[in-house]
Amino acid sequence: MTGPSRTELVRQLVEYHRPPNEVLGDLAPFGWDSDHELAQVGVRDVHRMLEAFTNSEIEPQHLEKWANAIECRDDVGFASEALKEVIHELANPLLYGPLDTQRAAELRTGLI
Repeated sequence: MTGPSRTELVRQLVEYHRPPNEVLGDLAPFGWDSDHELAQVGVRDVHRMLEAFTNSEIEPQHLEKWANAIECRDDVGFASEALKEVIHELANPLLYGPLDTQRAAELRTGLI
């Protein structure tokens, strides 16, 4: 029996079905390089993650790990440049400052 396909694993990563470290471990045999996108980060994905942070369902470091895991993958695309910028901010709290609920709300509002 074979495991999930690369496409399924990339979708699990983008949609946060499992912790990023688990999914990245399963994706490791496939490498990072890809000739095309296998999944795309949409407004709904980012909105859901920011809402989970705001509702204390996930810790800021989990949100950062998720954003880091998808930020530079060749097999992950972004529905818009604005989404790509939000992911960059979430992945780099040392550049932008720690995320708080006010900033999360601002980012969510900017995506609507």
